[in-house]
Amino acid sequence: MALQPFVAGLAADVETPAKLAETQGERDSARSTKLDRRLPTCRTTIWLLALTNFALLANVVTALWLPSLIKGSGISDPLHIGWMTSIPYAVAITTMILVARNSDRTGERRWHAVVPALVASIGVIWMSFSLHEPVMLVFAAALCIGGALTLNALFWNLPTALLSGNAAVVGIAFINSVGQLAGFTAPAVFGWLFQKSGSPAYGLLSLGALFAVGGLAVLCIPKTAVNR
Repeated sequence: MALQPFVAGLAADVETPAKLAETQGERDSARSTKLDRRLPTCRTTIWLLALTNFALLANVVTALWLPSLIKGSGISDPLHIGWMTSIPYAVAITTMILVARNSDRTGERRWHAVVPALVASIGVIWMSFSLHEPVMLVFAAALCIGGALTLNALFWNLPTALLSGNAAVVGIAFINSVGQLAGFTAPAVFGWLFQKSGSPAYGLLSLGALFAVGGLAVLCIPKTAVNR
């Protein structure tokens, strides 16, 4: 008889996670229903996020071409090219941590994604005007890669804040699929422009425009939907 309260307490503890899961499921179901009611808006948001992800993953161009661009600027020593190529990524490590921590502290999501995208846009456009100046080229590349990788660290806060349940499964898969297309199309278009013009400047300018459009697309999402 004396053990009955203890056993009852254990049973309550065992049931608590199940009850919590059931409550969370009810919340997700309610949220999915809410999203279904505004399906046209939801579809528009998914397309905007897919555009941003496409722009983000187009940064593969700078990852592939930066060593060649540094070499073309007048640096011939492979060791120096390697060290100079690593500088933008060292900058990106710092900016990713600082910006992500500030976003989590303040709960603001949109501008913490938009600003890195615009910084990346400025950086890659600056690269197109610094092709024969190694120091300025690396500085501009640090802005570009730092901005793009910081956006990469923060981007998935947006769709996960907007979507849940079945909508999250389909929406995130679609956003990711569209983004992955940039892995092929961005280097292909960059190479084609390089071949036609004889200079990487036009490809870099196009990439800068894409970064700007992808970043500004985030501003079309209501801040009340993603900030928390």
